[in-house]
Amino acid sequence: MALGIVHVYGMIGLTSFGYLDKQKSGIIRALKDHPQQIHVFLDDLIAALAAAASARIAHQNQPAACYPGERVEDGPGGAVLGL
Repeated sequence: MALGIVHVYGMIGLTSFGYLDKQKSGIIRALKDHPQQIHVFLDDLIAALAAAASARIAHQNQPAACYPGERVEDGPGGAVLGL
């Protein structure tokens, strides 16, 4: 199920999920290492949701396609993006 959530946003989502699943930081680590409860797949689902959310933001953010200071002339209405 976690990979199904991530695949909606392509390689950005998949790469982010792999990173979050490997690092297990923050709430993901707290779920994995809970002393009294076992969360076998819940940490993976939370990582998938976080990866999908960040991938959605990346896909919707036009200036994210370039480095700071780089000029991109393909913005809406000929706008210069990325400055």
